[in-house]
Amino acid sequence: MAGPIVERQGGLIVLRAESAAEAMAIAEEDPLVRGAYETYELRTWLMSNRQNDYHPNIQPESDK
Repeated sequence: MAGPIVERQGGLIVLRAESAAEAMAIAEEDPLVRGAYETYELRTWLMSNRQNDYHPNIQPESDK
């Protein structure tokens, strides 16, 4: 899935990856990122689905 974000400049791309490292490697190979025309933020999305009864296990972020 992909598309623009209405509230601010930019867009969102949803990737299915085995790890954050794999997702980062995909993002780093994007021609616009490689050419320094665009940047990215890597986030984890916990998808609601039938297997998790539409309630993903959301853990609060630990204090740093």
